Amino acid sequence: MARKTSADSDSARGFNDLIGIVLAGFSVLLLVALVSYHPRDVSANALPTNPAVRNWIGPFGAWLAYYSFFWVGAAAFVLPGLLFFVGLGYFFDFFAYMRRRGSGPC
Repeated sequence: MARKTSADSDSARGFNDLIGIVLAGFSVLLLVALVSYHPRDVSANALPTNPAVRNWIGPFGAWLAYYSFFWVGAAAFVLPGLLFFVGLGYFFDFFAYMRRRGSGPC
């Protein structure tokens, strides 16, 4: 009889590593976009806009920071830390409890 593969196989572990790296990278990108946000970079805030975008990530970072501040407000600075620790939960088994806490009811 064939043996079932475990949930901790190499392919599942590799996919979790990939998700962890992507989340950690996105959290750093979001943090840099929020720190370097300038209100005149986005045309939705004021016209005329800045001649050159001052956000360190570029136009994508300016819009990302704009929508983060628009939807979450000043608490947007918490999102990069939260995303980073969830990414660590996918990357390291030590932080795996973070991954399991959010997946099911209470």
